[in-house]
Amino acid sequence: MFELIVMFMAVSAMAKLAAGDDRSSLLWGTITTPLSLLFIFTIPLPFLRILFALIATFILMVVCHSTETNNSPKNR
Repeated sequence: MFELIVMFMAVSAMAKLAAGDDRSSLLWGTITTPLSLLFIFTIPLPFLRILFALIATFILMVVCHSTETNNSPKNR
């Protein structure tokens, strides 16, 4: 039960991070939730799996941001 609370805190943190970077907080919160649930059911390390999901989502956001920056018309 406590791990679900930590998961919702991670989703909230990722949404705040996305909002601070002018991205859709709903989208990144929605991406973090199923990724956290996937990690809960596949990784046997309690509480670390939420941290792994948060790190994976952050890396995904950085990759999407760098891909978007490299493909912008002003860089061509």
